[in-house]
Amino acid sequence: MADSGIPGHRWVDSTWAFLQEGYPFIRKRCAKYRSPVFQTRLLGRRTLCLSGLEAAELFYDARRFVRTPTSTPAPLRNILLGTGSVQGLDGAPHARRKQLFLELLDTQNVQRLARLFEARLSEAIARLPANQPFDCLPWLEALLCRSVCEWAGVAPMNDQAMHRLTRRLASLIDGNGRLDWRMPAAWMRRKACEAQAVGWIEECRREGDSAAQQSPLHKLAQHRDDQGQLLPPHVAAVELLNLLRPVVAVGRFQLFGLIELERRPQWRANIVANEGAAWAFSEEVRRFYAFFPMVAAFVRERFEWRGYRFEKGTRVLLDLFGSNRDPSHWKTPESFAPERFGQCPMKTSVISQGGGEYTYHRCPGEPLTLALMQQTFEYLCRHVHWRLDVKEVDFQRLPMLPREPVLISVVTG
Repeated sequence: MADSGIPGHRWVDSTWAFLQEGYPFIRKRCAKYRSPVFQTRLLGRRTLCLSGLEAAELFYDARRFVRTPTSTPAPLRNILLGTGSVQGLDGAPHARRKQLFLELLDTQNVQRLARLFEARLSEAIARLPANQPFDCLPWLEALLCRSVCEWAGVAPMNDQAMHRLTRRLASLIDGNGRLDWRMPAAWMRRKACEAQAVGWIEECRREGDSAAQQSPLHKLAQHRDDQGQLLPPHVAAVELLNLLRPVVAVGRFQLFGLIELERRPQWRANIVANEGAAWAFSEEVRRFYAFFPMVAAFVRERFEWRGYRFEKGTRVLLDLFGSNRDPSHWKTPESFAPERFGQCPMKTSVISQGGGEYTYHRCPGEPLTLALMQQTFEYLCRHVHWRLDVKEVDFQRLPMLPREPVLISVVTG
């Protein structure tokens, strides 16, 4: 045990072990040390790892921890989030930029995007041939990408250009956390996405006020920082992608939900019959399948917590996956059980998209994620006869996915 009182081995690098073990990495070691925190090294840097909902409450205390552009390792940060994004800001700059996202993702805008997605989903299902299986995830991602581009005010694209954009955005998600050939491929696609988004921002600024001036694209293009200056085109483009990419990522939550609906046909009937059932089911999907394993910050000032000393400047990782399975909070956390949420929406302790307040570092797109998930499950359960070829999800894979493509088909007869 180190002088800080924190168990673990501060000089042993665990990067390889993390890549091999995947999502259970932090939770397993917290159990081993019988501690909500342990120390190790990841990518050569001393790191404290936290797990559990009490630890999450600590982590989202802005007096204790600070987010900076270097909180997340550069290869992962640059592929997933981009340089200059709101996730790397803190204090007043973060508050101002975050307020923009809260406005862009208010209730009215969430409902507008949800309606667009439902329309695209209905159109796509009407075109599907019966009893012919196809890969479910790329199909969902394509529908989400088309919907969010229309919602954001991005200029219409032909099918080929839309397909290319969808695959690029999906690559940013899948290449994040993979120290293999996918990472450089994802990096190249990130640069291509940013160049395309810079073009949209600059075109919007050239056009000035127009009928589309209330679109998310226009608001991002015209947003000003604390000094009253327009964001650099590259930064505005990064933030536009931070609207588009997370919506495409919702396809994974939708996929995991469809897998569970195939395993639990009683929940298909429950969703049809009971208002609130789709919400409870969606929350359990997010709890059980937290596909971002962790988030990072630095200790703001030295402090003690539960007898452990946290030194200023130390990098800290919060285990999202394990905290969502904290046995001190969740009964039978390893079981998929939507009924644990009851039938009425309420504030929960699911932290798959961050914790704390939306004005801090909790994802402002969380209500949108839930809306798109609920809409998908309700529509498919109520209006479509479908069958899924269920595959096991690989929790060692970063980010998690089924071991093989999951095929879905519309069933007739």
